[in-house]
Amino acid sequence: MSNKPQSFMDYVQHHERSWGVEEYEGRPNLIDILRAPVSVFWQETPEAERLTITLHDDMSEIEEYMTRLLFRRNGTIPKKRIARIFTGGKATRIKGIRIVFELEDNPSSMPDSDVAAIESVTDNLIASETLEEFQSDFDQDDND
Repeated sequence: MSNKPQSFMDYVQHHERSWGVEEYEGRPNLIDILRAPVSVFWQETPEAERLTITLHDDMSEIEEYMTRLLFRRNGTIPKKRIARIFTGGKATRIKGIRIVFELEDNPSSMPDSDVAAIESVTDNLIASETLEEFQSDFDQDDND
């Protein structure tokens, strides 16, 4: 991006001017952007001039996205990256990451059916997504 926006309003204006009346899937209207508790601007490629935007009620979906990035199994890079996050119109940055470890229960002491049920639930929890676009990106990666 040549003249990189700085403030929330700079990003909103850049987004609206670069897209004009052209649509993309999930594109919010200007009123919703201005009222959203959390706005995330995404860059599809490093060279992309136009950013897309997603709106969120809180940071939980962004935390989930970042967690998925951290634990990617196949090492592929997502098709888009977060360019900027705003909370209530104020720039928000990731301050840190905390990883919590815990000892596993001894699976050999459990019946095989219980171990399989726990693994199934865990796999489903790990695979669940709240950002629809993010899920489709990684679904395609997993199919490759």
